[in-house]
Amino acid sequence: MDLEPLWRLYFFGAMFGGYRRGELLALEWPNVDFDQNRFYIDKSISWTENGTAAVKGTKEDNEDWVDMPLWYMRELKEFRLAWNEEHLEIHPDDWLGEDHQYVFHNRTGKPYYHDTPTATWRRFLKKHKLKHIRLHDLRHTAATLLLEDGVDLKLIQERLRHAKLETTGDFYAHVTPKASRGVADRLEKFDPQKVRDGVGTKWGRDTSGEGQIAPISQFRKKRKA
Repeated sequence: MDLEPLWRLYFFGAMFGGYRRGELLALEWPNVDFDQNRFYIDKSISWTENGTAAVKGTKEDNEDWVDMPLWYMRELKEFRLAWNEEHLEIHPDDWLGEDHQYVFHNRTGKPYYHDTPTATWRRFLKKHKLKHIRLHDLRHTAATLLLEDGVDLKLIQERLRHAKLETTGDFYAHVTPKASRGVADRLEKFDPQKVRDGVGTKWGRDTSGEGQIAPISQFRKKRKA
């Protein structure tokens, strides 16, 4: 991805964490837990008034921890080191973030204007001649990937912090048939033909002369001998 580390982590966060645009803008370092590899999401910036970010609660007032992939947290930890170095180079009079520690700030400590991530995302798509999708659709991408991989809908609801399971189901109903097929495909390993091929042709037949079916474990032992 041809992006500076800040935006690369921002967009990957939206995709793999399922975060809303404003939730990442409001994220501060004290809410990043590197020991447990997770974020605590309790604020959002969805509007800017007179140049000042309007910090509010999350959309559905669902404050919660969200686990992140280990590779993402590893890269974020490297970014934190660069963030600290940059912070030290900024003169105190030029630091406009006050006591806030926004992870994604505009090089002065202030959070980005609420629409900046969207504009940056559009420029990235246009530069690389990629199909246009909304920035918010990255949040849906996370859920779709998990559903198609067989993750339970309830777990996805909790990850996206939807108040109701029905909300999650309505959003991703189109994915259900493919996900359901994937679950069924996992049962193909119990195909009797495949089992017979794996343990030998005598499985299930009377080998005792007493009308008894030979146990499958008997042939497993013979094959190992």
